[in-house]
Amino acid sequence: GRRRVGKTTLLERFCEGKKSLFFKCLKGGESANLSYFSNLLSKKIGEITLSSYLDFIDSLESVCLSDKHVIVIDEYPYIASPLVSSLIQHFIDGPLKRSESMLVLCGSSISTMKKEGEDSTKPLFGRFRRRISLQPLSFSEIRCFHPDMSNIDMLKLYLIMGGIPKYHSEMVSNTFEGCIKENYLCNDWMVDEAERLIESEFSNPQRVISILHAIGGGSTSLKEISQKVGIDDTICSKCLSQLMDVGIVSKLNPMFDAPKRAVYYISDTFFAFHFSLMPKIVAYFDENHVDESYRLIEPYINTFLGKQFESFCSDSIREWYLTLDMGTWWMDKDDVHSEIDIVAKVSVNNVRFDLFCECKFRKSLFSMRDYILLRDRAERFSKVSNPRYLLFSISGFDDDLLDLNDPSVRLIGPEVLFGNSDCPVL
Repeated sequence: GRRRVGKTTLLERFCEGKKSLFFKCLKGGESANLSYFSNLLSKKIGEITLSSYLDFIDSLESVCLSDKHVIVIDEYPYIASPLVSSLIQHFIDGPLKRSESMLVLCGSSISTMKKEGEDSTKPLFGRFRRRISLQPLSFSEIRCFHPDMSNIDMLKLYLIMGGIPKYHSEMVSNTFEGCIKENYLCNDWMVDEAERLIESEFSNPQRVISILHAIGGGSTSLKEISQKVGIDDTICSKCLSQLMDVGIVSKLNPMFDAPKRAVYYISDTFFAFHFSLMPKIVAYFDENHVDESYRLIEPYINTFLGKQFESFCSDSIREWYLTLDMGTWWMDKDDVHSEIDIVAKVSVNNVRFDLFCECKFRKSLFSMRDYILLRDRAERFSKVSNPRYLLFSISGFDDDLLDLNDPSVRLIGPEVLFGNSDCPVL
């Protein structure tokens, strides 16, 4: 899992009350790690000096066979190599299998951890009963970090921070505005956080950062991105694949007759904020005039939140229904751009429904006119679909919609979005 998502904290909690050895690997190379491992093992089995990773594995063998232990090797990519992985493979196949102990390998370099577990040419392929990709918390799960914050402010914060526990634990203000001021305007520790994460994951971080800036600035096709960054299409495509593998970038999924071309976007909420919005607002940051700075950036933030709200609604649909396919629909015709925010195919009680969804994150009510526009755009698919129109609105709906008696329409307002009411029955 990515950094800050809570892997180490979760493992430390898991080890509570159990006999365990918890190794947190260092960036300092073999000598530094062996010295550190020696100190930890000396506290467990008596004075010992490790001169190689083979000595380290031999020591783990004696610990495992002596009693039931949980052995955690955290930030494994720092020591990962063909030799170390081969030694761990033989440890798993031999001493560990003969013991009642458990081995956990953990790492923040998603690409490295995936290769170790999924590449059939690697020594550790097929050696682990379970591989967990630890994901960020859901909206309902972050409530414990903000017990005195309003639902709307908490959702705004979630649409910027995602569900990363580390960031929410740092947000101590009870308002969204206060959190932005404290962590971006008064104390700018969050401003460079995204780039620091990129530098820890990728071997060519500056190229990756340039690609994310290009996408965040509006370049969405491979050609546009490669031209903006000034690199070959092949190299750019490889970088985009790496970004998709770790969940930072995705491709829009065109539904029905939308153009079948690759359209890239930053799907990770936190990275989207930093590479789509930050370049537009960072010039307004001034710790000496915090209130005025916030007034200047607030309109930009609200626009960003509106787009991110679509992702939140998409996640809600996946949570509510068995989702067979999901994406968006758009069409450019006669210089007029039309789109439907979310189009999804779901199954409920073995019946397939086609969801056409409009998402409004604004102060004004969702209007009948908004619904009619959605229905007109989806009308072209009426003969090949079983439609349901899902209208998402953070502020509610006008009287015309509330009085609408149409079995194909579902109104999804704040009570449902905040988890206070059940999801709509299709």
